[in-house]
Amino acid sequence: LLEQINSPMLYIDEIFGVTLPFLLGAIFFKNGKTVKTILALFAISTATSIICSPILTNWALEIVNTANEDPTAILQMFNNKLFKNLVLIDTITDTVTNLALLAGVWFRIKTLKH
Repeated sequence: LLEQINSPMLYIDEIFGVTLPFLLGAIFFKNGKTVKTILALFAISTATSIICSPILTNWALEIVNTANEDPTAILQMFNNKLFKNLVLIDTITDTVTNLALLAGVWFRIKTLKH
């Protein structure tokens, strides 16, 4: 397990996930490429937080209420298949995000006129 965590191949999708938004911002915005890209990322993050906060708050309250009623429920939750496959889920979501960003880059480059 430690060998897998230290492998640089594990983090390639993370490197693309950090660089691709800036590549898309560089070809999308004409002036202030970095600043506008960072502001767009802030706006997307804020919108995502506003949408997801009520859902996650309700989920966390449900977990706390369940744990107060039955303390072994937390152990059962962590033995769930979802928690055992978090690495796979992270890789899949990173890949889908990277493919969406690459599609945005491709469509933007396709429509650019020199």
